[in-house]
Amino acid sequence: MALGDRIDPEVMPTLDGGKEPLLSGQAKANVFVFFRPKQEHSTETLKAMAACEADFKGKPVHWVAIVSSTWDPADVRKLLAETGLRMPVLVDQADRLYGKLGVHGRSEAVRRAKEIGLLK
Repeated sequence: MALGDRIDPEVMPTLDGGKEPLLSGQAKANVFVFFRPKQEHSTETLKAMAACEADFKGKPVHWVAIVSSTWDPADVRKLLAETGLRMPVLVDQADRLYGKLGVHGRSEAVRRAKEIGLLK
């Protein structure tokens, strides 16, 4: 997958047992926040994303947080409470979405983001 490629719209399971769309057709931007409980970097990132989400309230931005199905839901809920994150949390079954994006870990995701110009 490359910058500008389209992601297929799909509905994914949520942490609370429901279903939520990955993409919103009404939003001008869809923001995915991948995270892992029990990792300091994820905690700081989720706190920053909670602030961003509040700053963009009322704007046409669709926010979803994405966590691997390998994590204990209790650990995920604890982190969400700690960080104040309010966006829907989608559960990535067997890390299928992560793999579809062509990365399999944080360091690989950072490297890939630098390659395509998203990070410096």
